[in-house]
Amino acid sequence: MSLKASFQDLPLELVNHIFIYLAANPQDVCAARLTCSSWAAIGVDHLLHVVPLVFKYDRLARLSEIAKHPRIPRTVRSLFYQADQYYPRLPLESCTACERGYVCLPRQRLYDYEEQREDFADSPDPVRNPQLCKTDLKRIQRKDPARRILRSNDRSEQTYHRYFFLAADDMHLIASDIDVYHLTHLFSACPNLDDVTIKVGRSEDHQRYPRMLDLAFEGIVQPPSQISISPRGVQPVEALARVTEKTGRLLKRLTLVGLTHELLEGNYVVLDKVRNLVRSLHELEIRFESSEDELTSSLSNMYSVLMRGELRKLLAAATELRVLKLDFKVIDTGFHPELLAIADLSQLTPASAWAHLRELHLGSFAVEEDDLCRLINRQHPTLERVSLANVDLHYGSWPSVFTRFAQLTPRLQHVRLRGKFVTFDDGVPPDFDFDCEDGDLRPSNFLRDAVETYIVHGGDYPDVDALLARDVTAASALLHSGENLGKGTATQILDWWLMHDRSEDYESAVRFWKAVASDNDMTSHTV
Repeated sequence: MSLKASFQDLPLELVNHIFIYLAANPQDVCAARLTCSSWAAIGVDHLLHVVPLVFKYDRLARLSEIAKHPRIPRTVRSLFYQADQYYPRLPLESCTACERGYVCLPRQRLYDYEEQREDFADSPDPVRNPQLCKTDLKRIQRKDPARRILRSNDRSEQTYHRYFFLAADDMHLIASDIDVYHLTHLFSACPNLDDVTIKVGRSEDHQRYPRMLDLAFEGIVQPPSQISISPRGVQPVEALARVTEKTGRLLKRLTLVGLTHELLEGNYVVLDKVRNLVRSLHELEIRFESSEDELTSSLSNMYSVLMRGELRKLLAAATELRVLKLDFKVIDTGFHPELLAIADLSQLTPASAWAHLRELHLGSFAVEEDDLCRLINRQHPTLERVSLANVDLHYGSWPSVFTRFAQLTPRLQHVRLRGKFVTFDDGVPPDFDFDCEDGDLRPSNFLRDAVETYIVHGGDYPDVDALLARDVTAASALLHSGENLGKGTATQILDWWLMHDRSEDYESAVRFWKAVASDNDMTSHTV
């Protein structure tokens, strides 16, 4: 107790100098913060090297406060820019919630009903004219008293105002330059800030977002799967480009998550600013996503943008890249091989090589064997790490691709293969399933490990059948051990085996799987 008291009596300047001395090792800073409550409070400033940000006015204003802080700006190295569109919680019973008396607002600004009642067709916009909207709600309630849309006037009044101010705040921010103003203050005050992540997504995960969202959307009913989230990502990326141009800052790392085709469909002024933004980058990661509710239109638009070569032009401007990661994913639908053709590799990469590229990650794309090998061969003087996930091979075979990789990449130190590697040419086996990107379903994957080792170190091509047999035996042993894997995991393992076995007789495969699980011996059983 006396030792803690002596620490608390130390001058503030001395405590700060101690934390500055320990700053090289964050673990030491964390240990020092455990000394006493006053040191814990002071140490927060010395741990802050990432600025989290939610796309709201009050959070943006916080950036200017950080910029004015006497110690924080020199430690800030990265910015996490969370740009969200806001949605209510979507319970399964929401379709019948109106009948139980929950509040329902017509024609919302941030989301709307695709199947509206005829009474709602001419409802006024709640953001532009809230008074007319409330009057319209009362008119509907009087017209159809059997369908209780409002639980009570007091509750609807409170809920409506929460929603209205949140929506108005969000629209005001998008329509103004307030974000550029505060971001400029932050970049001007933080000389080491060169790493930015912009993530655009839904705020249905209420564990990550402010409590104000729960308050704003409390009681608002929205039928599931009727949400539109386009456009996304254009405004925050444009704002970042304007800020870096205004402050003269050269970013080194940029991560863009949850973008749609809208970014590449912007006007030429915006695209020029974004190209200038990526010119100095050493690391660039872009994850394009499309939502289930607008899947057809978004995929069509993405294909059109790629055909025009807008992404190729953007990547060609990033001449200093050391690390490039590109992913094309579909939100809430998992992996869909039939959708991979939207991201043809020949439409993504520029004709010239990146002179300094060391690491390349490509996920969820389609390619021909010659195009993929040509890209790897073009980069082989500098390429050290390659990661591929969920690839659709239209012409060629995967054994041929892996063999050519092993011959083309003398400097390669690490290869990572994940997801499904599908061949759509008839009669060209095999397809491969190297587990999902998020983690292994089985205790081992002998085939994947052998292929990765073969590409890096050469030697003889792996015996696919023997390695598959070892994988299935290991997986069956895991099931036979009695561990509680869950029905979903067991089903995925079985589906994986069926894919490699190419058997259409599902029942026979199930009997075979049970036999393997009983004695872990594949050789005595046939499908």
